[in-house]
Amino acid sequence: MLNTYALKAEARTAVGTGPARELRRRNMVPAIIYGSNKESVMVALPEKELTIQFHKQGFLSHMFDIEVGKNKYRALPKAFQLHPVTDAIEHMDFVHVNEKEKIKINVTLHFVNEAKCPGLKQGGVFNIARHALEVFCLASNIPENIEVDVAELAVGQTIHVSDLKLPTGVETKLDQDATIATIVAGKTSVDNTEESASEEK
Repeated sequence: MLNTYALKAEARTAVGTGPARELRRRNMVPAIIYGSNKESVMVALPEKELTIQFHKQGFLSHMFDIEVGKNKYRALPKAFQLHPVTDAIEHMDFVHVNEKEKIKINVTLHFVNEAKCPGLKQGGVFNIARHALEVFCLASNIPENIEVDVAELAVGQTIHVSDLKLPTGVETKLDQDATIATIVAGKTSVDNTEESASEEK
């Protein structure tokens, strides 16, 4: 089940370039929470705390409890704007979470057992086609990540969407034949194959 992270925020009423610049001078990031037929809420978030969360893996699939005074809003990150030079966060969009409705979200794929993978031991190269999977589920069922086991993957083999074991209550509408990852022949594996062929002659 997905962890929920807390962020303390300030309410904001002024909009536009001037007020946004003033917030940034105070090391605050302007943000908005909207959607799910709920009232939009304009807030300002501490830049330091938001940046720490932003750099965590799978940030866009993390759920947040944004506290504004005595109010608390459960929300998911939707979009962000970065400074073109410094990459500092300049604005954040969040969407309200409706606990009773399924949502569409990208969940990070976590590849495991690479050390056991025969294809890699043979000199193959791990080619990842997707680092995240688009799924549909209730907010309470959002997984922190989806594991992809490569323990038995040999050179030339591919993992498809149909090979993934999705948690209960989580589904995807992607083509079941879509590629997740494959092991392609690397120089070492090609050399080994050529040596074997030469020995057989």
